[in-house]
Amino acid sequence: MSTFFWLTNENSDVEGYKRLKAESRSDCPSMVRAVATQSSVVGSWISDPLSGVDLTAADWQFQIWGKQATAGTAVLRFQIQRFSASAGQDASAVDSPGTVALPLVPRSSGRTATATALSMADGDRLVLIVEAQSVSPGVSVTVSYNGLRARSEGDSYIICPDSLALTAQYPEPTRTAIRQMIQDVSQTNPNLKDQSVDQALHQAIRDYTRDSPCIESEYLSGDGASRSFQMPRRWVLGLSSMQEIEYPLDTATGKRLLLDDDSWEITEGVLGMQPTRSLRFISVVPESGTNNILVRYTTRHVHTDDENTISGQDLDAVVCLAASYCCLQLAAHAASTTSPTIAADVVVGRDMASQWQSLAKDLKAKYTEHVLGGGADTPVGAASVTRDWDIYPSIPGTDFLFHKKGSH
Repeated sequence: MSTFFWLTNENSDVEGYKRLKAESRSDCPSMVRAVATQSSVVGSWISDPLSGVDLTAADWQFQIWGKQATAGTAVLRFQIQRFSASAGQDASAVDSPGTVALPLVPRSSGRTATATALSMADGDRLVLIVEAQSVSPGVSVTVSYNGLRARSEGDSYIICPDSLALTAQYPEPTRTAIRQMIQDVSQTNPNLKDQSVDQALHQAIRDYTRDSPCIESEYLSGDGASRSFQMPRRWVLGLSSMQEIEYPLDTATGKRLLLDDDSWEITEGVLGMQPTRSLRFISVVPESGTNNILVRYTTRHVHTDDENTISGQDLDAVVCLAASYCCLQLAAHAASTTSPTIAADVVVGRDMASQWQSLAKDLKAKYTEHVLGGGADTPVGAASVTRDWDIYPSIPGTDFLFHKKGSH
């Protein structure tokens, strides 16, 4: 199974790189046209930490949009390198020099290149380097990325032939806590697979984000000329909102100088066929300086082995909500798989679905009381259910009423 990586405009957590995002486009797609006027690196992207799956000697695909301004010899070189926390870029997996000159209109590269097998340790990353080569004098090269719409200029991505996974996964103690809530702790035959529990936890974190968003702070640096800045790195389209902008930062006295809401705006535009978004200052042009603007905005919560933004006092409530969604899955299963032979089994099947639905309601009420009603001091108690899940007919040796043996 292959792994997709999209080229985004999000600043990575490693300085000097943009984020190479696995399996989905940026949370804030806004197309960028990066221009090089000579042979040079156009951009470098880095993935999030990976789980240590080795790279095989198989074909990679590069779908990266580019063009040159006038007819010339310019080509794009693509490199994939391993990056470790201690050594940085220390080994190459793919080096694909261009052999066909770039077109005069934006087109996807559609290139395939075979990798050199490369071992990966847990936590290593991948780096993509896009370099313009053989650029004729007076000719510019444009690489487009971070687009929203598929198969259009800016929809730039690469495909790794190996099945890679991020190190950041849901913590096992959280899965265990959810299972304990619904008494589904069997190691050999649990009612729900881990994927189903993870799905419930994902939904619970999404709901918690809506009810109590994460507040993120980020520095911007003015250049004395620009009014427009790219959106913050964790901005989520349709979810995030700007809380405040502090400018100029007064590091000497610590006095906070907040801009009025009418002195800035979030603008939306179009570049080619792709949308763009930016933070624009209306009444001021930020002076040149490093980290002289501070923005605070809402974003989604994260709860993984690598990072957690959910407070300890709220985590139990989120576990309750995830357990509630697990109960709804179990209720649906009980309602759809019961194949009774007599009326008594009909009652049992309905009772099981009803019990799971009732427990789901109770668990969600605990979450709601804590997060939205009773406040942070409201305790979140445990919940339990007693169940007798019959999967065989009431009368031994008989068939189910509507299904033969072996079909349930």
